[in-house]
Amino acid sequence: MNPILILSYKNSSRIKSLKNRLNNLKLNYKIINGVNARSKKGQNILKKNYNKKRSEHYLGRKFPYSEMSASYVHLKAYKYIIKKKIRRAIILEDDAWPSSSLKYWVNKKDFNEKVNIIGLTCYDGFVEKKAISLNEKFTIHVAKTHLINISSYIIDYKTCKKIIENTKGKICGNSDWPINFIKNKIISSISLPYTVAINADNISLLAKDRMKAVPKNYVKKIIPKSIFNIISFFYYILHIPYLTGRYPDIGFFREHFYEKKIFSLQNLIFANLINTKNIYLNKKFYCKDLWKVVKNNSFLNL
Repeated sequence: MNPILILSYKNSSRIKSLKNRLNNLKLNYKIINGVNARSKKGQNILKKNYNKKRSEHYLGRKFPYSEMSASYVHLKAYKYIIKKKIRRAIILEDDAWPSSSLKYWVNKKDFNEKVNIIGLTCYDGFVEKKAISLNEKFTIHVAKTHLINISSYIIDYKTCKKIIENTKGKICGNSDWPINFIKNKIISSISLPYTVAINADNISLLAKDRMKAVPKNYVKKIIPKSIFNIISFFYYILHIPYLTGRYPDIGFFREHFYEKKIFSLQNLIFANLINTKNIYLNKKFYCKDLWKVVKNNSFLNL
């Protein structure tokens, strides 16, 4: 059995619907409580566990408490997995809404040992179109770039250990992810169809806080999208954000931005990849009992 770990904090208003859903599916779970980023007590705990210098160098900006809180609870889950020597665990943030097919992942025994992380949903990044078939229903698609998929994923023991050793258990950047996967030989992937959707009724404050922290792009608002996309491509290909100090960490810049531009060009020519951003709100890529949730989802419109 692969245990389900729900990431939340005490007295969170968001967790009720997920607990009810899992109870209805007769699936057991353990709650890993982080801290409330809006409380003074929570903020003090986050400060003590925050590597400010490394985080701000890595991201090239200030790190709001809501983002610190997300990173903190994921690290806490990894420490729990290491302590309990759990081979693989299913991580669900408390705004997740799982399909009944989650049972397949809970009971699955035979995993491809070369794949360390399996995203059960994903909303940014490129994966291989060529798939690893699991059964008549699910396929695995290995990542070609950094993926944003921390709302729901399966992670193995050795990856948890790598992350904790690399960060020394401190908040060192985004929860998705605080270390460079290529450098640390971590293989990420997604499973299709997606087994989890984001519950639109439970959209977190993290996205709004992140938007406040990230410098606004006014150029995007005043020029046509097609022209902006061309400018954006060369802006990142020429490493301008790195050279100007916007993203001072070359590893972070290349993994999060440069490589995605390279693979977007490759995909335009060879059509051999899946752009997860293009399928995130397409119900055809989800288990059927999630179609209604996906239709009502507004995450990307925040």
